Amino acid sequence: MCIALVEVLKVERVKGRELLVPGLTLLALALIGLIALLEKGPLHVISAPGAYPGNTGPLGTSTLYQKLKENYTVIPVTSWEAVRQLLGECNVSVVAVIVSPEVPYTAEDVEAVKSLMSSCTRLGLLVADESGLSNTILSAIGSSVRIEGTIIQPYYVVALIETPWGWSGRLLLDKASRVYTVAQGGGAEPIGFVEGAPIAIAYHETLPRGEVVVVGDGSILLNQVLQSSLASYYLSFATSTVSHLCGSKGGCIVLLEASKYTGLDPVSVLTSGDERLLALLNPVDIILGAVAKLLHPSTWLPPIMSIVDYGIRSLLDSSPYFKGLIVVLIAILAALMAPREGRVRDTPLSDVVEVEWYGFGRFRRVLELRGAKLSKEDFIALYNLVDTALKATVGSSIEDPQLPQVLQALGLDRGFVERFRGYMLRYYRRATGKTLWPPVVFWGRVTRRALEMSESILEPLGASLFKLSRLERIEEKGLRIAGS
Repeated sequence: MCIALVEVLKVERVKGRELLVPGLTLLALALIGLIALLEKGPLHVISAPGAYPGNTGPLGTSTLYQKLKENYTVIPVTSWEAVRQLLGECNVSVVAVIVSPEVPYTAEDVEAVKSLMSSCTRLGLLVADESGLSNTILSAIGSSVRIEGTIIQPYYVVALIETPWGWSGRLLLDKASRVYTVAQGGGAEPIGFVEGAPIAIAYHETLPRGEVVVVGDGSILLNQVLQSSLASYYLSFATSTVSHLCGSKGGCIVLLEASKYTGLDPVSVLTSGDERLLALLNPVDIILGAVAKLLHPSTWLPPIMSIVDYGIRSLLDSSPYFKGLIVVLIAILAALMAPREGRVRDTPLSDVVEVEWYGFGRFRRVLELRGAKLSKEDFIALYNLVDTALKATVGSSIEDPQLPQVLQALGLDRGFVERFRGYMLRYYRRATGKTLWPPVVFWGRVTRRALEMSESILEPLGASLFKLSRLERIEEKGLRIAGS
């Protein structure tokens, strides 16, 4: 094992008690922290008033999210690239649900969705949108269906829907847009028309690796509808559509769009007095935003400092002896707070003794025998083994926030150590049941990745997971001789 020299500062003693840091130093650090808080400003609580799954207001989709969770694994997509990495090889069916996006899709979003379509067993797409921003995704996956993006007059229209999977009925649409196809004679067919007019409002299309259902209005999936007296009727359309897109083979994962919505500062909306926007925001977000702003020093410290400054200036102008009094008070305060502890020279600790770990090779052979059938128990065993090795060699565990700093001092890349620590902690907490996130974990892939990262951490410290120790080499040599 590598030899590490660690120096620690001895504590200083004042009248029989131990003093780690002088009082003036603590005061200076507190002032620096206060100034940093003032510079950064208060915490900004952002609330999305649109079709965001976390919005419980009338225009949110929190009700749809909760209803779908009753039958499926539902992931709110705050980043399509992150979801693509999470699902990995994605040997399951996936249904993406996009409701009235407000922000255009980027090239990275498009590539992530295309990757999902090529890697997953099946990709279904349910689009309920009147703006036309979803056309980018429709085009990327090879669909010929498009949303015009122009609102049909009048705003409220009745749509007659008849689907190939058996659901039929009438839906009241708000701010609906016409839906059309750019390729005649393909797999796209209209399944909904405006009542009394030859205007297509919904399409269904079969693709080589999935299906697409497009409705030119997102209001049918919002809270204001799914919490009304007609909720069960509209919800039956949504659930039957998702069920059809999932396919008949087992369950599937539902990806609910949560990344393309504009956020508002609830405190700014509150101070503006705009009752229309206030009615659209989540009351909890408004309360949290107001509390965060009130508690932050940038709200109450400047007025207090102005009052103190005004009082001191008034006293200085009114009494010529006040300046001398201030000097005396400062001198007394400095004398009381000045450190009086004795000085002690820093002394390094003794060198860490070199240790060879026995057992890594045996654990590696167990993993090799399991092959692709690695489980979360194997990951837990790997975590405990690596954690024990780090405690014994550098004195820090994986849970120690100082681990990246400690290993950086020994020559390792701090960024990689931080990624390693975050990866191991995230999946260890998931494996031990302390958290349910991420909801879908492929433990074979996770364990192999953890094995590679652990080797990169331990090998520079002399504790390789892949190289046999001297004892293990002697043991294997003895086994071969006995077998011959």
